[in-house]
Amino acid sequence: MKQLFVPIELARKLKEKGFDERCFAMYTNRYKFGLESPVAISQHEGSSIKGDRNSEFNKGAEFEYVTAPLYQQVTDWLRDKHKIYIEMLVEGLDDTTQNELYYRTFIWQIGKPKPEASDDIGCSDYYAILQRTIEEAFERI
Repeated sequence: MKQLFVPIELARKLKEKGFDERCFAMYTNRYKFGLESPVAISQHEGSSIKGDRNSEFNKGAEFEYVTAPLYQQVTDWLRDKHKIYIEMLVEGLDDTTQNELYYRTFIWQIGKPKPEASDDIGCSDYYAILQRTIEEAFERI
């Protein structure tokens, strides 16, 4: 399930851009495995799962804490907070490998011109294309 969470570099950029939604995991250098893998946030409020926000971690703490959102949380946040929509199309086989799906993404923003077909971002790695598209969407915030 590790691939469902944005990598630490993207999580840091999200924090800088004001992402403060509740997440079920975080990155921290408090434990021996460091910042490479998200760590589940322990729930202290009984059986309800609420998650934590970046703003709930102590400022100036000895260790780094950054929430680790799911990619879906990030695309929802871009849509709800910034009116930025990410559309993904599956093109079938990649022309270069003939054995992988090829993904094309477009970034739509309310009040801006509609993207042209040549404005897409393409890649055969599903998570790499999501990360690249989200990073490009950050430039519009």
